[in-house]
Amino acid sequence: MGITAERQDYVRAGEKDYALDFAIYCAKGNIDIETDGDRWHIDAEKSRADNRRDNDLETHGWRTIRFSSKQIREELDSYCVPTVTDNVNRLGGIKEPYRYMPRKIHPDASKGFYQPSIFDIPPSTSEVEIDDDDIWKHSIGD
Repeated sequence: MGITAERQDYVRAGEKDYALDFAIYCAKGNIDIETDGDRWHIDAEKSRADNRRDNDLETHGWRTIRFSSKQIREELDSYCVPTVTDNVNRLGGIKEPYRYMPRKIHPDASKGFYQPSIFDIPPSTSEVEIDDDDIWKHSIGD
């Protein structure tokens, strides 16, 4: 599909550092994709820790999406990929260095990315606002 993500990326949210399973940097925010094993996340105390972590990250501009091992094994194409694709597009597309306009993921994910032109009318949920001071902070390559 071609979504570029940083694996095990470490980010600071407030006073804590967190290791993200997959980090995707978008034009209007960031996505943390967590792949949850059933044994770890079924425990009530660990679930509370996940909630605190998710809330800390959300407060600092991260959207967390969680998939269980079973969802990844059985629903990768039907649920996981479309969910990530929709969120990337809602956040203005993948942010990459040296691009003034982020790439979007085609609604048919198998067709990969497309570069919107200045003549395209963007869908209302994916209008792009780029902070020039922040655009070069993260580098995501092809």
